[in-house]
Amino acid sequence: MTYSKYQSKVVPLDNNWRLNCLLPHLATITNPKGERHTTYFGFDNYQEAQAFCQYLTQNNLCSRAIIRRSQRLSLCAYEIKTWSVDSQLLVRILNHQDLSLINFINQEKQVS
Repeated sequence: MTYSKYQSKVVPLDNNWRLNCLLPHLATITNPKGERHTTYFGFDNYQEAQAFCQYLTQNNLCSRAIIRRSQRLSLCAYEIKTWSVDSQLLVRILNHQDLSLINFINQEKQVS
């Protein structure tokens, strides 16, 4: 499954890597071959970032996740840098882009 139908802002990085800003609170970094290396989820406060990080790790939706002050998502105070996020999760977030990420996980929990 692909999310290429969604418009994104592409920011060139060193050595032909790219930062793909899919939403103000969602971005990926891809290598020169176009393969996703990391995914970033942005938040206005640490508590929401912590809740989303817990959701990702408890549900095995990524291989690793760290919360940090935002470096890639300039409109967010905090971001979660993740590795090996399933494309299905990104598509679900993009299909519900009107929801904040914290509301997205609340909705996901209700569906489960």
